[in-house]
Amino acid sequence: RSPQMLSFVLNRKKNISGTMAAQIADRLDLDPSQTNYFYDLVALARSKTAASQKIIEARLEHSLKESSPGYRNLEATQFKIISDWHHYAILELTQTKGFRSNSAWIAKRLGIRTFEAEQAIGRLIDLELLEETKGGRLVRTELNLTATYPAPNTALRRLAKQYLEKSIAALEKQSQEERDVTNITMAIDPTRLPQAKKMITEFRRKLCKFLEQGERTEVYVFSPALIKITKKSQEN
Repeated sequence: RSPQMLSFVLNRKKNISGTMAAQIADRLDLDPSQTNYFYDLVALARSKTAASQKIIEARLEHSLKESSPGYRNLEATQFKIISDWHHYAILELTQTKGFRSNSAWIAKRLGIRTFEAEQAIGRLIDLELLEETKGGRLVRTELNLTATYPAPNTALRRLAKQYLEKSIAALEKQSQEERDVTNITMAIDPTRLPQAKKMITEFRRKLCKFLEQGERTEVYVFSPALIKITKKSQEN
């Protein structure tokens, strides 16, 4: 295919045909489950009716659940309610040594206001992601959560922006021993992006398992960002 056609596809000006999707899946050497998922993404982009879109989105959501054993994918409506970063920080904070089930203490540890901590705790309890024992201790109920959706999600984008802002602030406020913010620039083949995203997901989870061993005293967020920095090629 021509570079111009690839540019049109990447900029959502043209959709991939079924034949082209098959060729791409073959070139990427996708396994059957990955191929089916890719075909559904292509079908979603080409779908003309709301009814067919809902059917395809349901298939995609089912595929995501099947491909993430041990992880519960939050429903979009649930995620929207707790899309601010401190909800997930509170869930992780409950796993640290010396945790106190006190909204003022939680607020101080996370640098947020007490009422924000109280509201977040209430939302997490309502969604049954957090529960309060008879002794008054806050306990996390779900250990492995993920939020991945086939269609663009405003709440997910907002959370990603919040984490990027945290990374920028860390450059100024944290020592090199406390953080790791590094970059690598590369020329790539865009058709390899689906497999690259899968590799990033696998690495994230592997890193999480490694760091969660031992005595946990702090909460960290790992927020890799693979972004395009070149502009669209201009025709002469």
